[in-house]
Amino acid sequence: MSLLKPALRRILLLLCCCLPGTGLAAERWLYINASHQNLYVMNGLQVAQRFSDIAVGRLGVKPVHFAGDTSTPAGEYRIDAINPSSNYTLFLRLNYPTPAHAEKARQMGRLSQADYDRILAAASAGRHPPQDTALGGAIGIHGIGRGSLETHRKFNWTEGCVALDNDQIRVLAEQVFVGMRVVIEAE
Repeated sequence: MSLLKPALRRILLLLCCCLPGTGLAAERWLYINASHQNLYVMNGLQVAQRFSDIAVGRLGVKPVHFAGDTSTPAGEYRIDAINPSSNYTLFLRLNYPTPAHAEKARQMGRLSQADYDRILAAASAGRHPPQDTALGGAIGIHGIGRGSLETHRKFNWTEGCVALDNDQIRVLAEQVFVGMRVVIEAE
């Protein structure tokens, strides 16, 4: 738990204490700290495993990702699909854009009401959100495929995803499941 920043640790402790029956104390989830280039597999508040030298979008982590801007969106997600035959070794698809991202983009005047409504409707129905809005899509966690390991370790290179090296994504794949919670932040 000491690896988590104090603010996140306080929030998680508050959730554990104030929301009995949520299962957070035993929940397996992923915490991505882009500032430190780490992805943590968490069991409740305990770090089960750490993957270092991850990469994110070229523009870093931002509150909202817009189509084509190469940023990685901060926020809380669920893995909603796992593609074991991706060009990037493996792809863990996240449910981006979420209603929270849609609300931020709408407040910024960068998302139409119709697209906002489509994103909310998909979330309410438990479907993958539309990928053809101003917020873009295809956000997930993946390997580097045939890419350069040296480039991966030196630069944030993705179009908005979180990338691990191929060995790391294979190890991570054994620990994830559809529906798993993922939190991405820049710190």
